Amino acid sequence: MAALKNRRPGVLAVHSVNRFVFSVPKLEEAERFYKTFGLDVRRSGNQLDLYTYGHPHCWGTVHERGDKKHFEYVSYGIFEEDLDAFRKKIKPSEPHPLSDGKGLWLLDPDGVPNQLVVAPKVSPSAKCVPSPRVPVPPGKGAAPSRSKVQPTRPRYLSHVLRFTPDVPRMTRFCSDVLGLRLSDKSADIVAFIESNSRYHGKTLHGRPILAPAALKDHREPVLISSRVFEKEIAEQIRHDLGCSNELILLYNV
Repeated sequence: MAALKNRRPGVLAVHSVNRFVFSVPKLEEAERFYKTFGLDVRRSGNQLDLYTYGHPHCWGTVHERGDKKHFEYVSYGIFEEDLDAFRKKIKPSEPHPLSDGKGLWLLDPDGVPNQLVVAPKVSPSAKCVPSPRVPVPPGKGAAPSRSKVQPTRPRYLSHVLRFTPDVPRMTRFCSDVLGLRLSDKSADIVAFIESNSRYHGKTLHGRPILAPAALKDHREPVLISSRVFEKEIAEQIRHDLGCSNELILLYNV
């Protein structure tokens, strides 16, 4: 009953990221990385299960497989009373071979398998209580020496960063199929502008890399991401290229 109080009434939606699963070519490197990150890493054969200290839930699994890092699938938790409604809503697919085969399976627009499984809600329902701050006497350094720094221990892993060639399409899938809400949004990237000609004609995350002169053919706003040369780039766009695009300055130096 406690979990039901945290759901949105009348909305069919997943309630948590139950688990993320990917594969790497060398499990030892992944084990070292996630232990350094502060996770409770538990090895079983050719896989790592990722926990946070003080929490019983397994947030992620890493398999040793292939010669490149690969995102295998993502598992979402749903409420038991929503199981039949999701079964009628989705286009089913086969379970991922590395999974336990439970629950419902579907492919997202990028072809990544998604698992919908009845599971406890593990996403936070409220903000975590901040760690207490130790008072520092005047004249004393607030930062401890490196030898005395305690390891950082994450409490939850409730977000997954996804890269996709089509952001609007993936947003619609997450909203219309998974029932997620869009919390914030940045402008859709049309292209990347780079002065180094060695990158021209290539792509980055599915978007073309263009020469600065190509701005004359575009009217979209331009986000300048360079801190050191922000002013010079803005002057080049305005005066050298004669473009009137809106300029978004991250640093405004």
